Amino acid sequence: IHTTWSMVPGRFKDYISTPKQNDYRSIHTTIVGPSRQRVELQIRTREMNKIAEYGVAAHSIYKDTGGKTNGAGHAISKETNAYAWLRRTIEQLAEGDNPEDFLENTKLELFQDQVFCFTPKGMLIALPRGATPIDFAYAVHTDVGDTCVGAKVNGRIMPLMTELKNGDEVE
Repeated sequence: IHTTWSMVPGRFKDYISTPKQNDYRSIHTTIVGPSRQRVELQIRTREMNKIAEYGVAAHSIYKDTGGKTNGAGHAISKETNAYAWLRRTIEQLAEGDNPEDFLENTKLELFQDQVFCFTPKGMLIALPRGATPIDFAYAVHTDVGDTCVGAKVNGRIMPLMTELKNGDEVE
């Protein structure tokens, strides 16, 4: 795209390598199109689009159906309700004895593919599991990522390829 059309500086976001906290994933870019008009493009897979349009509940349905859709592009499912995942969750709670254990396991399941780190000022940054200080820097701001030459994790100078853990403070 950028080899054919001029990119508008500062208007490129990669939410695939650094998804938003709600698991939104997409590539955003703005180009100067025909007649010098600005055109914003969002590039994502069908699964990413379902999550963008309907939220994380759509991801569950997408996985359950193997990505199959009907003629209208909607996921084929025995339960067309986008909140079928909530029904299953409630059923699991009803079967269990200990609500605290259930809640802890549910939290772990929901966030197992993410790591949560903090800036020195206490701002929470959610990153994909396996993220490094470089990923953290880009999540703070593109300019920070572009100029990052070193990092401190929990007050100690660490290699830029260090895998971050939940609760790490990164600067």
